[in-house]
Amino acid sequence: MSRVERGRGGRPPGDLLPEGPPGCGVMNPAMNQAARRRDVRTAGTAVAGALLLAACVAAGADSFSGSGYSAGDLLSPCQEADNDARWGEAAETECEQYILGFVDALEVTGAAAESGVCPPEVNTPDEVRWAFMRWVHGDYAARIRMPAADALLETLKSAFECG
Repeated sequence: MSRVERGRGGRPPGDLLPEGPPGCGVMNPAMNQAARRRDVRTAGTAVAGALLLAACVAAGADSFSGSGYSAGDLLSPCQEADNDARWGEAAETECEQYILGFVDALEVTGAAAESGVCPPEVNTPDEVRWAFMRWVHGDYAARIRMPAADALLETLKSAFECG
């Protein structure tokens, strides 16, 4: 097969690699696929959280303590996101995905408005992550054993109150 028959850059026509020089903003389809998988996981987390939150709100629950996941369990990856060069990115993802799922569930079910919470519209996961860490450390001994969802809701109420 000649160079002309093979296509631009010596690759067969229809090859799935991006056209154009590296760094020109064309994304590799494999990277697109990874981004889609991440978006699906995020949406799945939000839907699951919304269903759980809706069930708790419908039941008139004062606490979301059924999971056994404590404020301390959530605090660990939230803090390690900035402190650990080896798994910091994974820790940040764990922390912020929990936060995004929780905030999305609050908004989807209408519980955010009922609670007087107006989450930040920009950089939500990082803003809430920092507020959560500050809130837990504000009274560490009392708050570290709280259910993570209760602690996160209290964080949102204190840091992102509407009005």
